[in-house]
Amino acid sequence: MRALGNQMDNSGKIPTIRVSHRPPVAIRLAGAFTVIEGAIIATAWVTLNRRVAELSTRACVLVRNGPPLATVSAVAAGAVVATLLVAGWALLRGQCWPRSVVLTTQVLLLIASGVLLTVHEASVSAPLGTLAIIVSVLLASPAASRWMARPFDLSVMNVVSPTPETRAWHRSRW
Repeated sequence: MRALGNQMDNSGKIPTIRVSHRPPVAIRLAGAFTVIEGAIIATAWVTLNRRVAELSTRACVLVRNGPPLATVSAVAAGAVVATLLVAGWALLRGQCWPRSVVLTTQVLLLIASGVLLTVHEASVSAPLGTLAIIVSVLLASPAASRWMARPFDLSVMNVVSPTPETRAWHRSRW
């Protein structure tokens, strides 16, 4: 007798369905690259703010909107860095929720990469755009899609092609 759910088989034991919850390599790589992106952006942001502070003190230039602009910049950069670091770490651990967050962030990073390319910052733009494309491709790979769809897979219970035993089991459950 085949068993489904909590139905017992002939031995009297409740069978368990063993499903590997370990994420595929593509998801773990995407998580690692996302954490690297977050670290790169944090480092670049700190470096740029330090340069701006040095220039403004050296030239004795008081920027009219300096403090509010710096505050907005700090909040925005902090949000992006925190999102990338937390979501990348969660992908590394095999959680499903950060996939859409990371994909959205990759689209925004591609836009930022294009803007940086137009202002002749190819040394920053090329690696950022390349990493964004690589992470997007990894998250859209067939293995990643199968892994994301696993919680919704009904074929484990033979609902797709029911046998007489499974039909009887389903009727008894309703």
